This record gives sequence, C-alpha cells and structure tokens, in this order.
Amino acid sequence: MSVSKEQVGAAYEQFGTLVFQRCLYILGERQKAEDALQEVFVRFIKYGKDLKHIDAPVRWFYKIAENTCYDMIKDAKRHPLPTEDTQTYEKDTPVVSPLHEIIHRDVVTKIFEQLDDPMAREVLLLYYRDGLTQHQVAEQTGVSRQTIHNKLNKIKQHIHQFKKQSGI
Repeated sequence: MSVSKEQVGAAYEQFGTLVFQRCLYILGERQKAEDALQEVFVRFIKYGKDLKHIDAPVRWFYKIAENTCYDMIKDAKRHPLPTEDTQTYEKDTPVVSPLHEIIHRDVVTKIFEQLDDPMAREVLLLYYRDGLTQHQVAEQTGVSRQTIHNKLNKIKQHIHQFKKQSGI
C-alpha cells in the first residue's frame, strides 16, 4: 500500500511539530532532530501505513520517532563524529541547567537501553522524559495506574542502581 502525497502532507501538518519536539528532547540538537523528523516520515512513506487503520496515530508516530532517535544514538556510539564544545540555544529555550538536562537525558537513555520490557520502556519515556503523571501514562498506554506504579518501581530500581554505579 502506498501513501499519497496528500496523506503525507496531512500527517506532517498534524504530527510534524510533535515528532520534532520529541526528537529534539531525545537527541538534544536541532539538526539531529530535523534529521530524525525526516527519517520518521521516510519510514511513514516506506511502510505505507494508512492512518485510518492505526488506532492511535499520535502514539504510532511517537514510537517511530523514539525508535528512530534511539537508532541514531546507537549509531553515533558506533561511529562517533567530532563535535564542537559549544552549543547554541534559542532565545525561547527555557533556562534549565544544560548539565542537568544532559545528565537526565543520559540516565533515561541508559536505562531505556537496559530495559527489555517494551511496556517498561514506554512508561520510562512517558513518565521521566515527558513528565506525565502515572494516571496520564495509564491513559496513554491503556493499562491500569497500578500497573504503571509497578513498572515505575522496577524502573526506579534500575535508576538507583545505575546512579550508584555511575557515581551520579
């Protein structure tokens, strides 16, 4: 099944900004986020998903974006490129310690890589990265809040162990 130009345009209009923001948060660099955004829509075209047949298109695009970003992170580790020490921030970027952001993003990424359970991975991203409440995560994933609570307890154990080993 092929996706029409109109469908791609409509999907980009509806989900492009959301996908870009997710990629920017994960990757931390505007250029990489733009590359990831492009790759997400290439995959959308390549695999020919008709959004009418997808129960939750936002969730589908989130998942594709996350997988794309984590693939890029893994690839960058395998083939590191030299980078500049300086990083530019836009005027409207919230003032948050860049070091804190990097550490938080790195911890979330490391824990994500350690988790084998796809549900736990999704809970980790929605709760720790996106800042959703347990109730919101439960609604987003379609499971009970108690299940989310249990997954978060296991994730917290991973985080505690990681921080202890890393000296963070």
